[in-house]
Amino acid sequence: MQPNAKVSKGTALEVLVKSIFYVDDYRYVQNPKQSFENIDSDHPLYAVVELAVEKGIIDQSGKTLDLDAPISREELAYWFIRSLGLEEVAKHRSIYSVPFVDKEKISDEYVGYVALAYAFGIFQGDQKQQFRPQEHVSLAQLSVANFRFAQKAVEFDIERW
Repeated sequence: MQPNAKVSKGTALEVLVKSIFYVDDYRYVQNPKQSFENIDSDHPLYAVVELAVEKGIIDQSGKTLDLDAPISREELAYWFIRSLGLEEVAKHRSIYSVPFVDKEKISDEYVGYVALAYAFGIFQGDQKQQFRPQEHVSLAQLSVANFRFAQKAVEFDIERW
């Protein structure tokens, strides 16, 4: 795979979840639920998705989850911060100052998540101090951000199961 190749939501979710949780253990637990119509127990990412729902990383507000769609930088920041258990803190977006020159491009619902991801060193801006919130995440960006995230998860002592 090319480092500049854009990654899908499924790939990003799999990397994130498997970096902090024991998915194989979860796979063998009796888990009859199905959070999304298009992801049943035969889907290769079923355990990843159900564990992500259970841990609050993703919500099941929709009937389906498009795992093949590309993921944006602001969406990935949202998943990282929810993984750390900081969703309630991030929701107070009016208290955050985002240092990026393109901060007006960050969707309102993601401002707190992006600010926290930046503050924790998970996501940084480019040389021009731009965040590029709607840009699709590349494999290289996912790798670097996920490594930083995993370090924070250890500091936060995220429960592995």
